Amino acid sequence: MRAGRGGTGLFYSSSLTVDAFWPKYNTQIARIQITNDGRPNFAADPLNGKPLPTFAEALKLFCDAPEQAANFAAWAAKGYSGTAPCLFNSLQEMPGPTDLMHMPRSWNSSIGVQRQFGNTMALQVDYVQTQGSHEKDVLDNANLAYNPATGANYASTNANRGLLPWPSAGVISMIDTPAGNTLKTTYRGELQLAAAAPGGRVARGEPGGPRSRQIRRAGSRARGGTASRAGR
Repeated sequence: MRAGRGGTGLFYSSSLTVDAFWPKYNTQIARIQITNDGRPNFAADPLNGKPLPTFAEALKLFCDAPEQAANFAAWAAKGYSGTAPCLFNSLQEMPGPTDLMHMPRSWNSSIGVQRQFGNTMALQVDYVQTQGSHEKDVLDNANLAYNPATGANYASTNANRGLLPWPSAGVISMIDTPAGNTLKTTYRGELQLAAAAPGGRVARGEPGGPRSRQIRRAGSRARGGTASRAGR
């Protein structure tokens, strides 16, 4: 008896609930970012004697709040020199632009051949391949500016605040799932040899039965990524 089998298919991941929770948390938690102004006691007193605001107070003190629009505009007109007149709101894991947000997916393919020799021996060879793409990534801070001549980020200081994509905000971490975020491409070959004891019988499609012996050889390689290896 001989048999061959194979197949391929595109499998999509499910939406992660955490990707919805984190943006919601940004509306429920005030994360205040304060730039070190060089005071010797900055670590012990970052607010320079002012009390820590409540959540409701912080919403009105953030630089992007309507209540601070005039103060922030005046500070920007002075080239962001001196101490900021308002607080910077840091956001965590905000979804990226729509062209960077896609459902993670993977192509899974396999092909195999099985051959039974009489009633006591069977040989099976399988080949499996997986190619994933659009894996989730989190950028630690998307609110950065860089020097186009050198590719290096500008120093994170108030003097450079006008160069930022969102000058009135603090650190903004961002979720993205671009096509370039790929899963390791794995190619695995597997050989199974099963032999039954005299008088026994190899069950079709089950060369690894209780009276069988299996010999497996597995290896893998990656294209465009880090190679992985698996085996038993």
